[in-house]
Amino acid sequence: GTKSTTPTVTQQQSAVPSRRKGTVNNCSSEDRKIVILGTGRSGSTTILRLVNSLPNVTLSGEHFGALKDLRSFHTKLRRSRGMRGPAWVGAQRPPPSFACWVRSFYANDAGFKEIRYNDRESLDFLTFVFPRAKFVLNYRESIEDQLRSRRQAKGFVSARKDALEAETKALLDFHDYSRHRNRTFLLPLERFSLSTFDALFRFLGFPHCRTLKIPHLNPKGSYGGSPDDLRGRGLVECTTTTP
Repeated sequence: GTKSTTPTVTQQQSAVPSRRKGTVNNCSSEDRKIVILGTGRSGSTTILRLVNSLPNVTLSGEHFGALKDLRSFHTKLRRSRGMRGPAWVGAQRPPPSFACWVRSFYANDAGFKEIRYNDRESLDFLTFVFPRAKFVLNYRESIEDQLRSRRQAKGFVSARKDALEAETKALLDFHDYSRHRNRTFLLPLERFSLSTFDALFRFLGFPHCRTLKIPHLNPKGSYGGSPDDLRGRGLVECTTTTP
């Protein structure tokens, strides 16, 4: 089967925005993003490929953790505003529209995936900028297997075991925080299955879509996959009406 190209009422009411252009002054409807957070060599590219197979959904890929720089910018502006003395006269404060301005960079995407936001400060900043986003938290239950995969990947900076454990814990703590439980979906690599991705689709607001195949992207330390998997052929099937 092929995925439907006709939006349904359920799709229009889902957590995913349309791809209309957003503006800084009016972006309240553009912040219902899907954010995939991985820990590196944990299957996040496979999740990205499957989510991008949903109707009218286009998530962008990694951006080298660029939002960390904007977080630092925001934090330093707030800090300088609180300083006293002649050296700090007229220090700028972050404008109320700062979060909306950051969201405007993603106005034409339904969200993104990144592997560089696995610390409390970055996660808090993401919830500040994307207050209505849904987060897919991807990691590996076997840290040893993950470290081995990182060593195999060309050009991938391998982490120490304790650092990778801390990254994973940050994602799990983020999920356990009561305010986030209905906005986060845990998806470790070891739990990848057709039924698990179907559950993910329901969480994202696509109960009428089911997984036909799980692609194997970036296998054995590579950055790629089969042509069909890379194009997303035959991965997801969606009905035109909800069950």
